[in-house]
Parts: sequence; C-alpha cells; structure tokens
Amino acid sequence: MTTTNPEVWLFYPRGAQGDHRTTRDEIKARCSDSGWGYRQLSTTRVVLSKGRSIRKITPEDATNLYRSVHTRRIGVWQVGDADVPIIPDPKNNPRHYVPLHRFIKYKAFHRDIDLKKLAHEWTEFTRLFKSWIEKTACLGESDPRCLPFHVFEANNDKYDLSNGDDRRRFEVDHGRQSSRRDDRDRLWKRPPARQMHGQPILQVAGRELTQGFHWDVNSQGKCTISNTWERWEVRRNGYVNVYPNAHIRGSPTPKRGSPTSKLLYRVKTKPA
Repeated sequence: MTTTNPEVWLFYPRGAQGDHRTTRDEIKARCSDSGWGYRQLSTTRVVLSKGRSIRKITPEDATNLYRSVHTRRIGVWQVGDADVPIIPDPKNNPRHYVPLHRFIKYKAFHRDIDLKKLAHEWTEFTRLFKSWIEKTACLGESDPRCLPFHVFEANNDKYDLSNGDDRRRFEVDHGRQSSRRDDRDRLWKRPPARQMHGQPILQVAGRELTQGFHWDVNSQGKCTISNTWERWEVRRNGYVNVYPNAHIRGSPTPKRGSPTSKLLYRVKTKPA
C-alpha cells in the first residue's frame, strides 16, 4: 500500500462567493490538521446539445486527477454538479462527458457535499474517508477495477465491481483478465511479466500493482483509442499499451512498413 499522505480534492462551482469561500478555507484548515493534502478546483457551466446544461471539469484537471488517484489515496468531494470530459477535445455532445463520481469509481473516495451542512457533517465525512484509506479495495492485476473505464468501453451500470459475484459476471461478459474484450470489440491482452515496462509503480485503492503493468490493446481493423489528454489511431494488426492510469503508449515501429499506431491529438497538461 502506498505510504503517501492522503489528499482531499474539492470541486466547486466557479464564481461561488461568500459562505462558499469561507467554508472552503475551513476545509483546507481542517485537512491540514488531519495531515491531508488539499486541492480545490472549479467547475464551469457549459450548455450541451439540446439545451442540456452541465458544470464541467477541464481536461487538464481531469487528467491530473486520474493520474493522481493511481499514486496516492484521494478523497474527491464535490459541491453541486460536476462532469468530466473523457476525450481530449470534447464538443457539446453529452457522450463526451461522464459524472465525476463515475470517472473515479473504484479508484478514489467520493462524496457530494453541501457546504451549508458541512460543519455538522464533517465528523462523519472524515470517519468515512479514514475508513476507506485503511482498507484495500482491489485484489491485484486480475481485478477489473484496475481498468480505466473511460477508456475500456463497457456498460458499467450492469455491475457493482466491489461485489465478487458482479466481478465474475463481468468476466463472463468481457473475458478473463489475460484477454478481455470491450464493447467496441477492442481486445485488451495482459502481456507476460517480462514485457512489463515503463511507468512508475501504480496503485488502485491501496493495492500496489506490478511496475509496468499494462494491457496491449488492439482491434481486428483500424480503431481509435482516447484518454483525457490524447487520441491514438491503432492500425490493422497494430496495438498500443494502456496502463491503469489511462496512459497510452504507442507500439514500437516495425523495421519495415508504417507505424502500427499513431498519435492524433494531444492536450498539454501540467503535473498536479
């Protein structure tokens, strides 16, 4: 289990004033008293197609959050609505966004909070967060909760992967951990241990994974694969490496012929 100090990441509506600012300062102070790191990030209102309104997180914040939950234990608290872009260049399409709680499901602690009630609920929130920190909620590399579910496409409303029976149902639907297939018919194969490479040691909900653990992802034909900061094209008979923190690494270029994968689009991000 990682020994890095836990952190609280608070997402709140941009432009909130008055009591919101005072309470956020109080949360920061209380986190410091508990020995927890603290970050506060804002959401902005955007109107999607058909007039639907959401409060979105920036692609940069989404990227930093998802990378960070794989290096340390993080509690994600949100005030009001918060939606995450799951591709690097989102448009006004609702399919380009998922709710914040779904984005970090199985990877981080999450709570919706009401700042007006927080003074009375703080003790319970901190108790729940501490309880989550003390537990390990991943069984290792074979556990489907390692997957980056904004990259591995599946109908996750069908499963509660904290439940052993549902993990077995997921395995029936998508295959064993050594060779899984997502709903876009992309094959996620776990390579042999000798081929694990790149990336620091990652963790999922308190469980450290083998350094370099990843999947080789390919398709029978040409396909694209995206995270929150990059989009790749995987050509026929090619593949990319995908890591639990959603990092995508292109496959080596053959000695002859064209590359089997190609970076199409990238958003520059600064480390959290």
